[in-house]
Amino acid sequence: MERGPAERPVLFVVMSNGAYRTVQKTYAALGHQGPCPGTDLGSLDFTQAARFFGVDAVRADSADHLRELVAGAGKLTGPLLVDVPLRT
Repeated sequence: MERGPAERPVLFVVMSNGAYRTVQKTYAALGHQGPCPGTDLGSLDFTQAARFFGVDAVRADSADHLRELVAGAGKLTGPLLVDVPLRT
């Protein structure tokens, strides 16, 4: 029997820096001046957003915690989002 999306083991890792940093750097590399519109996200709680959609979520509070979560990915029975806050 086919499993639904909420039953598939998948690990989502969100590197949370409050911006679409890669898009900002690409924008600048293409020679554009000033801020890149729509790329500053501010403070978002990705764990709450994931839970809203029925996905379990946790915030990694250290590098060791992140390693533990990633190492356990093979034991997942459903999706898990890991929010990794980055210092900017």
